[in-house]
Amino acid sequence: YPLHHYHLVSTTTPSTSTTWLVPLPPPPLPPVYSLYHYHLVSTSLPPPPLPPVYSLYHYHPYLKEGLSDVPVGIDYLQCDPSFVNRSLVYRTLSSSGQVETRIPELHLGPNRHRFCVSSAGCHVFLPGGAELLFPSGCLATTTTLQWAERRPDRKWVWLEEHDFLLSRPLELLPHGISFLKPVEVCVPYHRSRKGEVVVRRFDGQQWSTLSTETRRGSRPARVLACVSVRQFSWFVAVGRPVRDSCSVTPEGALLVSRSDAGIKLTFPPDCTVQTRTITLQVLQVSVTEVQTLCGDPQARVSPLLCLSQDPSIQFLQPIKVQVPLPTGLTGHTVDLSCLHLLHGDPSAHTWTDITSQVSLYVTQLYAIFYITHFSWYWLWYTTQRCVSGVVRRVYQRLKQFQVQFLVLQRRTDPKQVLLQCLPADKVDNRVQSLSEQYDGPQPSDLCDLLEGEQFFAGFERGLDVSADRPDCAEGRLSFVFYSRLKNLKEVYVCPTQKQEGSIRGQVRDE
Repeated sequence: YPLHHYHLVSTTTPSTSTTWLVPLPPPPLPPVYSLYHYHLVSTSLPPPPLPPVYSLYHYHPYLKEGLSDVPVGIDYLQCDPSFVNRSLVYRTLSSSGQVETRIPELHLGPNRHRFCVSSAGCHVFLPGGAELLFPSGCLATTTTLQWAERRPDRKWVWLEEHDFLLSRPLELLPHGISFLKPVEVCVPYHRSRKGEVVVRRFDGQQWSTLSTETRRGSRPARVLACVSVRQFSWFVAVGRPVRDSCSVTPEGALLVSRSDAGIKLTFPPDCTVQTRTITLQVLQVSVTEVQTLCGDPQARVSPLLCLSQDPSIQFLQPIKVQVPLPTGLTGHTVDLSCLHLLHGDPSAHTWTDITSQVSLYVTQLYAIFYITHFSWYWLWYTTQRCVSGVVRRVYQRLKQFQVQFLVLQRRTDPKQVLLQCLPADKVDNRVQSLSEQYDGPQPSDLCDLLEGEQFFAGFERGLDVSADRPDCAEGRLSFVFYSRLKNLKEVYVCPTQKQEGSIRGQVRDE
C-alpha cells in the first residue's frame, strides 16, 4: 500500500486534563521491489518494517526529508552508483540524541574507473574488494578520481628478502592530488598464515612501507590491509616475517620479538653514543624440511634472526642475544660440539660458521651469545662437518617454490589455451576445477622458482601464440611467479605452418 495513505487517528480518552493521540498500527507490507510510489513523510513515528529492497533508483527525493532512520535493507543496498554518489546522504540519531551524518556509499561496476567525491565524503567499493574511505571534509570541491588494477609486473612490485606478494598493484589517480584529511585505502589480499601483512606505496620514484592495519572486508571471505594516506599513488599488499623495532639510547634497551617471546635483544647502557633504530625479523623454519634438504635426520635449527640498524655502525659494547634452543633439545641433552652459530651476509649470499669467534653458552631452554655487528644469525644443531656449505644450500632451497605448469585447451574452442604456473601442492585441486571446461596433458615436471622470478613460456612443435601482447615476444610469454597469485594467462595459438591433422605441443619454460 502507498505510504501516503497512512494517517494518524486521534481518539480522546476521558480525563481531567490530558488528551491522548493513539496511532493506528500500520498493516504489513508486501515485498517491495521499487519505492517509486512510496511517498515517505518526515514524522516522529518509528518506520514500518520493510522487506529487502531491490531498487532505490526513485527513492532519493525522500532521503533528504530528514528521516530519523532508514530501514535495514535500504542502508546497505548496492544500487545505481550514480544515484548513491548523488543522493544517499541521510541522518541518524545517536544514543545521545545528536544528529550524525552517515558517509554515502558508492559501488562501482567493473567497467567504471572514474568516480566523483564531494566534500561530504564517500565510501567507495571497487570491483575485486578494494575499498576507499573519504571522510567528510577531505576535499574542498567535488573532484573526479580514477582507479586501475595493474599486472603484478616487477615495475610495480618491490619485494625484500623473504617477502611474498599478496595482491595486484592498485593505482589511484591523480597522483598529485592532496587531501585535506587522511583517506583510508584498503587493499584486499590473499590470506597468509605466515608473518604479517603490510602495504607498500610507490610514488613514482621510491617505495615506502606504510603503517598497516588489517580487518574484514564488507564482502564475505575478504580481508583488507588498510592504510591512511594524503596522496594517491600505487599500493600493493605484501606478506613478510614479523618485524619488530625499537630505538636504542645511551641508557640501553630491551627488544622482545612478537613472533617468539623467547627471542630477546638486550642493549646494555653506554653501548651507543647516539640514538639508533633497531629492527628484528624472525623467520620460522620447518625442521622437517631442513632435515629433508640437508639429508641429516638429526639436524635441528632455531628461528632465523635478521638484524639491522640505522645508522649501521659498530656497537661500543657487545649486545646480548637470546634464542630458543632448536626443537627437541634442552641444556642437558645438547652436545655442544654439534651446536653451530652461522652468520649470514645477505649481500654476498654467504654463510659463515662463527661459533669459535663468539661467546656462546646454553641454559635449559635457550642459547645466549654476544655480538657487536648486526646481520643474519642462525643456530644449527647437526652432525655434519661442513656446516657452512650445507646451510647455504638449505637456505637457497628454502626460498624456492616447487612449481608445475598447466597447459590446457578450452573444450569449446581448442585454439584458446590456458597457461598457469602454480605451487605443486595446489595443482591437483586446480586441475579438477578446470576439468569441465578445459582439456589437456598432465601437469609438467617439478621445477624450482623464487618469489618474483621471471621466466618465459614458449610452445614447441609447430605452435605459435596468435596475439599482439606486450608480454609476448618471439612466440614466448613472459611470466613473473608469485606464489600467492594465480600466475594465469589465456592466449590463442595457431600452427606456424598449415597442418592437416592435430598438433601435439608442449610448453617449455626458459
